[in-house]
Amino acid sequence: MGLLEDFDEQIRARGTDEDGIWSGDGWNAVLRLPDDVDRAVARLRELPGHTEWKLYGHDPAWLPGRLRELGLVPEDEEAVLVAEAAALPAPPAGVELRDDPEAFADLAAEVFGGRRYELPARAVAVVAFA
Repeated sequence: MGLLEDFDEQIRARGTDEDGIWSGDGWNAVLRLPDDVDRAVARLRELPGHTEWKLYGHDPAWLPGRLRELGLVPEDEEAVLVAEAAALPAPPAGVELRDDPEAFADLAAEVFGGRRYELPARAVAVVAFA
């Protein structure tokens, strides 16, 4: 399996339902492409709390247009770096790479000034300054 396939399986698919939706603690998102996009959007609209569709650069080219047709409005673009840990160079002095989803959730809440949501149990590399 390639890196993007691993990412899709390990990060996007685990914990999602038949419509690709992950829900928890007031945050709901379509993380993977479902078989029925229209049904997933309809379900997403019914969920309480914050809702979003996570669209990735390697998703099908037709998907952004379809989501707009269904009334979804894109927010600011985000970036996700996916790399094999063994391929990463050693971090500079004073920087520590950790596999710590809880620290990632805390950092994201601090950086984005938002509420700290419980994230699906999955591995996330966090850069922490010592």
